[in-house]
Amino acid sequence: MSAELNTRLNEYNQGFNQYIYHLETQGQHASQGLKGKNNELSKELGERFDKLYQHINEQQASTAQDYLRNIFILILATSILSLSVSFIINRRMTFSLIAVTSFIKKLSKSEDFSERLKLGGNDELSQFSDDLGVLLSHVETLIERLSMAQKRLIEDAKMASLAG
Repeated sequence: MSAELNTRLNEYNQGFNQYIYHLETQGQHASQGLKGKNNELSKELGERFDKLYQHINEQQASTAQDYLRNIFILILATSILSLSVSFIINRRMTFSLIAVTSFIKKLSKSEDFSERLKLGGNDELSQFSDDLGVLLSHVETLIERLSMAQKRLIEDAKMASLAG
């Protein structure tokens, strides 16, 4: 029985080898048929996944680049705005300081304490200008008192010399 089974197995093996030989001569082998289609579909899916992955990476890179560009524009606009505001404040303070300095020089040369400096606004230099005006009013009052006291002293001296 074992010899009969061995014979049949050898016949089957020869028949199978002939079948494979005939398939290969007809151009049908492992890369064809269902297995071949399965391999082709697997390769096609792999290529599609690679393309999709590449597309997603490109989209992420583009989104990140747009995000960075927007942040750069925002930083640039903020910088320009802050520089403009700084320039305006600096210019206003410089002109106010120049006005105060020239007013004090003019005041020291003319000795006319009735003049006042008026700076518009409500900043520290405007407050200084107002305080300077109050100080000049006080100085003006003191000069008037001194002038009146001087006149009285002169009149008293005249009267004393007449009496003498």
